[in-house]
Amino acid sequence: MAADRLCFHCGAPSDPALDNCGYCGVKRIAMGPSAGMAPSGWEVRLPRGELEWGPPFTIALPASDNELVVLRSHALLDDVAVDIGFRFDAGQIWAPGLTSSALGVSLRASSNAGYDVSVSIAGLVSISRYEGGKLGGWLLEPCVHDKVHEGLGAINALSITMEGDRLSVRINGVDAASVRDRARRSGAVELHVRPGAVPARVVIGSLAVRELTADV
Repeated sequence: MAADRLCFHCGAPSDPALDNCGYCGVKRIAMGPSAGMAPSGWEVRLPRGELEWGPPFTIALPASDNELVVLRSHALLDDVAVDIGFRFDAGQIWAPGLTSSALGVSLRASSNAGYDVSVSIAGLVSISRYEGGKLGGWLLEPCVHDKVHEGLGAINALSITMEGDRLSVRINGVDAASVRDRARRSGAVELHVRPGAVPARVVIGSLAVRELTADV
């Protein structure tokens, strides 16, 4: 049977005419091109604020020092690549004692656990593992990366690959980090925003999610 006729999550025969696998219930559409900018590929988790679908689409959130999950993929993915282009039109730039705005992508996420890649408006990049909604350990402690375009209106392209126990990050076409961790095997992709000390507005110009499959 062709690979596109098998559920990418459980491997069971899958009817391409149906949105959901008849065995595990995972939504088929979330592994294809529509897992990018299309609303059907995502569950909206916006706790407060506004989300306007595009492309491009915009996220407006009130001030908060917490990371607020905005979108969660319907599909659970093991090895995956995520590409996102974004800019902050409003947010907290760097200031002493204040939390800067940041955008993040979580991989293999479930039940407040997963891997978190975050890029802040002040140029900080970090990779962490979290469990039970709390930090489980830094894989890359927050550090300034010179390839991040800082400030309001600056466009950044973030590419993340999770394959096996290897998590790799590219920023604006340049390798930024590569770390290894075996704690988590599968989960959803989540998009989150930390507004910071003032309300934030993020414009997502491009978003693509694709499953990585082994060559056979």
